[in-house]
Amino acid sequence: MQSRIRVNSPHVISEHIDGETVMINLKTGAYYNLNASGARVWALLPRDGSVAGNDVVAFLHEQGENEPGLAYEVAAFLDRLLDEELVVTVDESRSQGAPSPGSALPQTASDHWEAPSLTRFDDMQDLLLLDPVHEVDAQGWPHLPTDDA
Repeated sequence: MQSRIRVNSPHVISEHIDGETVMINLKTGAYYNLNASGARVWALLPRDGSVAGNDVVAFLHEQGENEPGLAYEVAAFLDRLLDEELVVTVDESRSQGAPSPGSALPQTASDHWEAPSLTRFDDMQDLLLLDPVHEVDAQGWPHLPTDDA
């Protein structure tokens, strides 16, 4: 993946809790769980600015990941994130240089590289889409977006 991407915020929120990364797409109502390698890649994606997929791979190589097929696996994972609208492409003409990726999650001794994966759950989709809390402007709850926003 050569295009630059960033997390699709404010529509996508995520949290890393007790060794597990959970993400919610407030626009679609789907929520997701990542394996350890997927969580490491997700942690590298900026919420502001943008990063190219090959920069993510280079950063993982710097962290000591040299698995065969790493670049292919990361590219396939980033494509899946795009398909799920968890990340968006950024117009390179508007991009501000080449910011370094965000901070990576620390790797523990039990973590070994495996193809990053994403599991989608739709069982709470109706509830998440009914919740008016996510329909806010940049100020957050309880400020509803205005028509000109």
